[in-house]
Amino acid sequence: MNDFYDNDSNCNQSNSAHITVQTYEVIPISTKLGIIEWLDNTRPLKEFIEANYAQAKHDIISQAKPTTKSTSNTIMYAELFISLTKAQVQDEFNKIQSVTPSDLLRRAYYKMTNSYEGFDTLRRQFIKSFAVLCTSHYILSIGDRHQSNSDLKLNNFLHPSNLKEALDQMEKVVDGDQTQNKRTQILMQYKSNRCHKLTVDE
Repeated sequence: MNDFYDNDSNCNQSNSAHITVQTYEVIPISTKLGIIEWLDNTRPLKEFIEANYAQAKHDIISQAKPTTKSTSNTIMYAELFISLTKAQVQDEFNKIQSVTPSDLLRRAYYKMTNSYEGFDTLRRQFIKSFAVLCTSHYILSIGDRHQSNSDLKLNNFLHPSNLKEALDQMEKVVDGDQTQNKRTQILMQYKSNRCHKLTVDE
């Protein structure tokens, strides 16, 4: 994608910001496994936003968590679809929306800066980075894009990632060791030929 942007005169004009996708180094081990570069000073975009939740929002999330984990999300959603009316769903949605500020992302950026100029710079970098990332994913037909699959660096550039799908492979990769004590990132390649990153925090 970066070669594509470099060869497009509209994306690499000298009088405008250079368009590029933030990437990381990959060391292949086999056709299905590889090690990728450790990304310092990053956190998922979802966590970055959730850090600014009010207590009322956390209370709703805690109450909504099921007491027992369902073996199938499909079954869980099917049961909810059958048991709840449209009015009940609307009421619950409005309840959650009422305690969710519309400017959570902006609040998070305000905390990172000490001036309006700094905020404007971070916002501009984020918008550009996010737009390039979304455009690249669309061109490459990469789905499953959500806040947990975007790592936000402190310099406000976004890295693509997909941690959830690879977590269940952790036991095989580290031979059952406690994942909390590891600092490893694994690249898993599946039949779809898409690469997924497995991150284990130190």
